[in-house]
Amino acid sequence: MQAQLLYSNNEHIFIEGTFYFAPKASYQIVTIRFYNIKEDLFHTVGYGVFSNKDISSYIELLANIKSYVFNSSKNKNNSEEKLSITIHCDFELALIRAIKQVS
Repeated sequence: MQAQLLYSNNEHIFIEGTFYFAPKASYQIVTIRFYNIKEDLFHTVGYGVFSNKDISSYIELLANIKSYVFNSSKNKNNSEEKLSITIHCDFELALIRAIKQVS
């Protein structure tokens, strides 16, 4: 139910990687936020601690997000309609390539 409410007004996903706050044994922290249009608020829905910036790591992250959003929408609407989601990110070539592969 919480996933359904979270997705119901979200069409934008923001993905941001930072190296500054990453633990010493890792490379970066990636934060995922949904923008709730109705409330005009960002909701942090997850983060990942990455040991690298490989495309395979980003693909795994995006596949999980896609599964979560699709299942939330499917349960809400009882249909398999195509979702219109915009992903926003900084210029990280591996992440951009992963987005193209997963979408």
